[in-house]
Amino acid sequence: MTYKISITTRVSVTADTAEEIRRICDGWMPPRPVQIGPEKQCEAIPGPQESVRPAPPPAGPCGQDPPALDEAITAYLFNLEAAGRSKCTLRSYRQHLNDLARFLEGGGVHHVAQVDVNHLRAYLGACQRAGLLASTIKTRCTISSCFFNWCVQEGTISENPMRRVRRPKRTWRSRPTFTEGEFLAILAAAEQSENPIRNKAILYLLLDTGMRTSELMSLQSHQYDRAKSAFVINGKGNKIRTVKMGMRCQAAFEAHLERTNGRLWDISIWSFRSLIYRLGKKAGVKVNPHKFRHTFSSSFLDAGGTIDELQYLLGHSDISTTMIYTAAGQEKRALRSHQQHSPLDALRAT
Repeated sequence: MTYKISITTRVSVTADTAEEIRRICDGWMPPRPVQIGPEKQCEAIPGPQESVRPAPPPAGPCGQDPPALDEAITAYLFNLEAAGRSKCTLRSYRQHLNDLARFLEGGGVHHVAQVDVNHLRAYLGACQRAGLLASTIKTRCTISSCFFNWCVQEGTISENPMRRVRRPKRTWRSRPTFTEGEFLAILAAAEQSENPIRNKAILYLLLDTGMRTSELMSLQSHQYDRAKSAFVINGKGNKIRTVKMGMRCQAAFEAHLERTNGRLWDISIWSFRSLIYRLGKKAGVKVNPHKFRHTFSSSFLDAGGTIDELQYLLGHSDISTTMIYTAAGQEKRALRSHQQHSPLDALRAT
């Protein structure tokens, strides 16, 4: 491949910049990476116990070098960002893929084309030895598969090596929820805080709508429909849905709305999280923002709501994600049902 470049303006570039321009023109290297959201510390995954000898990377078009792992990951993240993925999604994908890259590079694999099914199986084995939950490992499998599918579409590799990797079965575990007494204690702490009207509205909305933290903090006044007692929100994956609220929740929200000047919340999402933890500490309750969503889901099903209805209210694209709440509440509902339908209690007194 030949490039004909005409330069009409004299510019001064460093040797590193010139090398980067050359590699971009060759079609393999993406632009210099930018920081996409704050990084979080991932679990340290040890290297493979038995080294798998990597195959030499195949040459690219016209003898070009194939993309390194970090370059391919950066390009993939740019693609996700251009597709409108949220900052939380980008941060999660970056964390998991960088963790995979560190593991592979520790075994001598530095290029996407070198990765095979045995490397990925060794990685999943290392994740299990590190004590990661099956759900976390399954998430890493999904993210890795999406990345390699993209590499196939880009022509970097011919097939997705994750297709031959057996993924762990999903395990259902109970999600922690608030008791009535715990929520009332948190509410009492909010009423004694510096901004009781706003904080009460936040707690009511979290419990009564099941919205995600990011959805709640991104709410704007034009999304509120007073006549329907509902919000039209743009949720995860840019999916539009309507969420309802009860009369008590609407009254608390409107009390807060009257005190605003167009902007619903005067705190950032990080300050919001800090607020929730402070209220929990003051109330003596172990709390995290997502626990309200779990409590909403369990309470909705206990009150007679269906799994399909809950899936819509939560904004889940896959009903299997919603099924965790049926598994979480199954034991409680079964024990309560046994009290009503005990075989021995149903017998006539003898």
